Amino acid sequence: MLNFYKLHLGENARDKFAEQALKNQYWESFYVLPSTVVMQEVRQKNNIRVGNFDTLVKEIIELFSTAIKPPISSFAREVLIKRCAVELFETGKIEYFAKVHQNNFFVKNLASLFAELMSMQISAQDFLLIVDNLQEEQLGAKQSKKYQELACIYLAYYDKLFELGERDIYLYYILAERLLLSLDEQAIAQDFLTWKNIYVSDFYNFNKLELAIIRRLSKLTQVHIAVTYETAREEVF
Repeated sequence: MLNFYKLHLGENARDKFAEQALKNQYWESFYVLPSTVVMQEVRQKNNIRVGNFDTLVKEIIELFSTAIKPPISSFAREVLIKRCAVELFETGKIEYFAKVHQNNFFVKNLASLFAELMSMQISAQDFLLIVDNLQEEQLGAKQSKKYQELACIYLAYYDKLFELGERDIYLYYILAERLLLSLDEQAIAQDFLTWKNIYVSDFYNFNKLELAIIRRLSKLTQVHIAVTYETAREEVF
Protein backbone atom coordinates (compact mmCIF):
# COMPACT_ATOMS: atom_id res chain seq x y z
CA MET A 1 0.00 0.00 0.00
CA LEU A 2 1.18 3.51 -0.83
CA ASN A 3 0.86 6.04 2.00
CA PHE A 4 1.38 9.57 0.71
CA TYR A 5 2.25 12.56 2.93
CA LYS A 6 2.18 16.14 1.68
CA LEU A 7 4.49 18.56 3.48
CA HIS A 8 4.54 22.34 3.49
CA LEU A 9 7.64 24.10 2.16
CA GLY A 10 10.38 23.95 4.81
CA GLU A 11 8.98 20.87 6.57
CA ASN A 12 10.49 17.38 6.48
CA ALA A 13 9.30 13.96 7.60
CA ARG A 14 12.63 12.58 8.87
CA ASP A 15 11.81 12.53 12.59
CA LYS A 16 8.31 11.18 11.96
CA PHE A 17 9.49 8.39 9.66
CA ALA A 18 12.45 7.51 11.88
CA GLU A 19 10.16 7.25 14.91
CA GLN A 20 7.86 4.90 12.97
CA ALA A 21 10.79 2.81 11.73
CA LEU A 22 12.11 2.35 15.28
CA LYS A 23 8.89 0.58 16.21
CA ASN A 24 9.87 -2.27 13.89
CA GLN A 25 12.75 -4.71 14.04
CA TYR A 26 15.91 -3.27 12.46
CA TRP A 27 15.61 -5.36 9.26
CA GLU A 28 11.88 -4.75 8.84
CA SER A 29 12.21 -1.11 7.72
CA PHE A 30 14.23 0.69 5.08
CA TYR A 31 14.45 4.49 4.83
CA VAL A 32 15.29 5.84 1.36
CA LEU A 33 16.91 9.29 1.22
CA PRO A 34 18.55 11.17 -1.68
CA SER A 35 21.87 12.38 -0.30
CA THR A 36 24.76 11.25 1.90
CA VAL A 37 24.39 14.33 4.13
CA VAL A 38 20.74 13.61 4.95
CA MET A 39 21.43 9.89 5.41
CA GLN A 40 24.22 10.63 7.91
CA GLU A 41 21.96 13.01 9.82
CA VAL A 42 19.26 10.34 10.21
CA ARG A 43 21.79 7.60 11.08
CA GLN A 44 23.37 9.72 13.83
CA LYS A 45 20.02 10.12 15.57
CA ASN A 46 18.48 6.69 14.95
CA ASN A 47 19.50 3.04 14.71
CA ILE A 48 17.55 2.31 11.54
CA ARG A 49 18.42 1.08 8.07
CA VAL A 50 19.06 3.99 5.73
CA GLY A 51 20.22 4.12 2.12
CA ASN A 52 19.69 5.77 -1.23
CA PHE A 53 17.67 4.38 -4.15
CA ASP A 54 20.69 2.57 -5.57
CA THR A 55 21.14 0.72 -2.28
CA LEU A 56 17.46 -0.23 -2.17
CA VAL A 57 17.62 -1.61 -5.72
CA LYS A 58 20.77 -3.61 -4.97
CA GLU A 59 19.13 -5.12 -1.90
CA ILE A 60 16.02 -6.05 -3.88
CA ILE A 61 18.16 -7.97 -6.36
CA GLU A 62 20.17 -9.63 -3.58
CA LEU A 63 16.90 -10.97 -2.15
CA PHE A 64 16.49 -12.97 -5.34
CA SER A 65 20.12 -13.98 -5.85
CA THR A 66 23.49 -13.04 -4.41
CA ALA A 67 25.08 -14.49 -7.56
CA ILE A 68 23.94 -11.57 -9.75
CA LYS A 69 26.93 -9.40 -10.53
CA PRO A 70 26.70 -5.91 -8.96
CA PRO A 71 26.49 -2.86 -11.25
CA ILE A 72 29.55 -0.93 -12.29
CA SER A 73 30.56 2.10 -10.23
CA SER A 74 30.18 5.67 -11.44
CA PHE A 75 33.97 5.82 -11.88
CA ALA A 76 33.94 2.64 -14.00
CA ARG A 77 31.10 4.11 -16.07
CA GLU A 78 33.20 7.16 -16.90
CA VAL A 79 36.24 4.99 -17.74
CA LEU A 80 34.16 2.89 -20.16
CA ILE A 81 32.57 5.95 -21.78
CA LYS A 82 35.99 7.54 -22.27
CA ARG A 83 37.31 4.32 -23.79
CA CYS A 84 34.36 4.24 -26.20
CA ALA A 85 34.94 7.87 -27.21
CA VAL A 86 38.65 7.22 -27.84
CA GLU A 87 37.96 4.10 -29.92
CA LEU A 88 35.37 5.94 -32.01
CA PHE A 89 37.77 8.85 -32.54
CA GLU A 90 40.53 6.48 -33.63
CA THR A 91 38.22 4.94 -36.24
CA GLY A 92 37.23 8.35 -37.60
CA LYS A 93 33.69 8.40 -36.19
CA ILE A 94 34.21 11.39 -33.90
CA GLU A 95 34.67 14.79 -35.53
CA TYR A 96 32.39 17.28 -33.77
CA PHE A 97 33.78 16.27 -30.34
CA ALA A 98 37.32 15.55 -31.61
CA LYS A 99 38.99 18.21 -29.44
CA VAL A 100 37.26 17.23 -26.20
CA HIS A 101 36.62 13.50 -26.54
CA GLN A 102 39.20 12.69 -23.81
CA ASN A 103 38.38 15.67 -21.60
CA ASN A 104 37.26 14.52 -18.14
CA PHE A 105 34.60 17.23 -17.87
CA PHE A 106 33.15 16.16 -21.23
CA VAL A 107 33.16 12.50 -20.14
CA LYS A 108 31.36 13.38 -16.88
CA ASN A 109 28.72 15.25 -18.89
CA LEU A 110 28.28 12.23 -21.13
CA ALA A 111 27.90 9.99 -18.06
CA SER A 112 25.19 12.32 -16.71
CA LEU A 113 23.40 12.38 -20.08
CA PHE A 114 23.46 8.60 -20.44
CA ALA A 115 22.28 8.17 -16.85
CA GLU A 116 19.35 10.51 -17.56
CA LEU A 117 18.46 8.61 -20.74
CA MET A 118 18.61 5.27 -18.94
CA SER A 119 16.50 6.60 -16.07
CA MET A 120 13.86 7.49 -18.70
CA GLN A 121 14.23 3.97 -20.14
CA ILE A 122 15.53 5.34 -23.45
CA SER A 123 17.92 2.70 -24.74
CA ALA A 124 20.86 3.40 -27.03
CA GLN A 125 18.85 2.00 -29.93
CA ASP A 126 15.90 4.27 -29.06
CA PHE A 127 18.15 7.32 -28.87
CA LEU A 128 19.78 6.44 -32.19
CA LEU A 129 16.33 6.14 -33.79
CA ILE A 130 15.30 9.53 -32.40
CA VAL A 131 18.47 11.12 -33.78
CA ASP A 132 18.00 9.44 -37.17
CA ASN A 133 14.48 10.87 -37.36
CA LEU A 134 15.69 14.42 -36.74
CA GLN A 135 16.00 16.25 -40.03
CA GLU A 136 19.33 17.94 -40.73
CA GLU A 137 17.54 20.99 -42.09
CA GLN A 138 15.77 21.34 -38.71
CA LEU A 139 18.98 21.21 -36.68
CA GLY A 140 21.63 22.39 -39.08
CA ALA A 141 24.62 20.33 -40.18
CA LYS A 142 26.70 20.94 -37.03
CA GLN A 143 23.92 20.14 -34.56
CA SER A 144 22.96 17.07 -36.56
CA LYS A 145 26.55 15.83 -36.41
CA LYS A 146 26.65 16.54 -32.67
CA TYR A 147 23.59 14.39 -31.91
CA GLN A 148 24.75 11.62 -34.24
CA GLU A 149 28.04 11.40 -32.37
CA LEU A 150 26.31 11.42 -28.96
CA ALA A 151 24.11 8.56 -30.15
CA CYS A 152 27.17 6.76 -31.48
CA ILE A 153 29.01 7.00 -28.14
CA TYR A 154 25.88 5.94 -26.21
CA LEU A 155 25.45 2.88 -28.44
CA ALA A 156 29.15 2.01 -28.11
CA TYR A 157 28.82 2.24 -24.30
CA TYR A 158 25.79 -0.09 -24.37
CA ASP A 159 27.71 -2.55 -26.56
CA LYS A 160 30.77 -2.35 -24.28
CA LEU A 161 28.66 -3.21 -21.22
CA PHE A 162 27.26 -6.25 -23.05
CA GLU A 163 30.72 -7.29 -24.25
CA LEU A 164 32.15 -7.15 -20.70
CA GLY A 165 29.09 -8.75 -19.11
CA GLU A 166 28.49 -5.66 -16.96
CA ARG A 167 25.37 -3.70 -15.99
CA ASP A 168 24.93 0.00 -15.45
CA ILE A 169 23.05 0.88 -12.25
CA TYR A 170 20.01 1.97 -14.28
CA LEU A 171 19.86 -1.37 -16.08
CA TYR A 172 19.93 -2.80 -12.56
CA TYR A 173 16.75 -0.82 -11.79
CA ILE A 174 15.00 -2.44 -14.75
CA LEU A 175 16.09 -5.88 -13.55
CA ALA A 176 14.86 -5.13 -10.02
CA GLU A 177 11.44 -4.07 -11.31
CA ARG A 178 11.13 -7.25 -13.37
CA LEU A 179 12.08 -9.40 -10.39
CA LEU A 180 9.48 -7.65 -8.22
CA LEU A 181 6.88 -8.27 -10.91
CA SER A 182 7.49 -11.99 -10.46
CA LEU A 183 6.06 -11.67 -6.94
CA ASP A 184 2.50 -11.50 -8.21
CA GLU A 185 0.81 -12.26 -4.91
CA GLN A 186 1.08 -10.15 -1.78
CA ALA A 187 1.18 -13.26 0.41
CA ILE A 188 4.28 -14.48 -1.42
CA ALA A 189 5.87 -11.05 -1.13
CA GLN A 190 5.25 -10.89 2.61
CA ASP A 191 7.20 -14.10 3.10
CA PHE A 192 9.90 -13.04 0.65
CA LEU A 193 10.51 -9.34 1.35
CA THR A 194 12.19 -8.50 4.64
CA TRP A 195 10.66 -5.01 4.77
CA LYS A 196 7.29 -4.39 6.38
CA ASN A 197 7.69 -0.64 5.84
CA ILE A 198 9.68 1.41 3.34
CA TYR A 199 10.00 5.15 3.94
CA VAL A 200 10.93 7.68 1.25
CA SER A 201 11.45 11.41 1.81
CA ASP A 202 13.46 14.51 0.83
CA PHE A 203 13.16 13.85 -2.90
CA TYR A 204 11.91 16.75 -5.01
CA ASN A 205 10.87 14.42 -7.80
CA PHE A 206 11.40 10.85 -9.04
CA ASN A 207 12.61 9.54 -12.36
CA LYS A 208 10.69 6.93 -14.33
CA LEU A 209 12.63 3.97 -12.96
CA GLU A 210 12.33 5.13 -9.33
CA LEU A 211 8.58 5.54 -9.78
CA ALA A 212 8.32 2.04 -11.24
CA ILE A 213 10.14 0.57 -8.21
CA ILE A 214 7.98 2.56 -5.75
CA ARG A 215 4.73 1.54 -7.44
CA ARG A 216 5.69 -2.12 -7.55
CA LEU A 217 6.84 -2.18 -3.92
CA SER A 218 3.61 -0.48 -2.85
CA LYS A 219 1.71 -3.50 -4.22
CA LEU A 220 3.77 -5.82 -2.04
CA THR A 221 4.39 -3.97 1.23
CA GLN A 222 3.79 -0.64 3.02
CA VAL A 223 5.49 2.31 1.30
CA HIS A 224 5.40 5.74 2.97
CA ILE A 225 6.35 8.78 0.88
CA ALA A 226 6.63 12.41 1.98
CA VAL A 227 6.86 15.08 -0.71
CA THR A 228 6.83 18.86 -0.31
CA TYR A 229 3.59 20.33 -1.65
CA GLU A 230 3.60 23.38 -3.88
CA THR A 231 0.39 24.80 -5.34
CA ALA A 232 1.60 25.18 -8.94
CA ARG A 233 3.61 21.95 -9.00
CA GLU A 234 2.85 19.07 -11.35
CA GLU A 235 1.59 15.81 -9.86
CA VAL A 236 4.37 13.49 -8.66
CA PHE A 237 2.28 10.33 -9.02
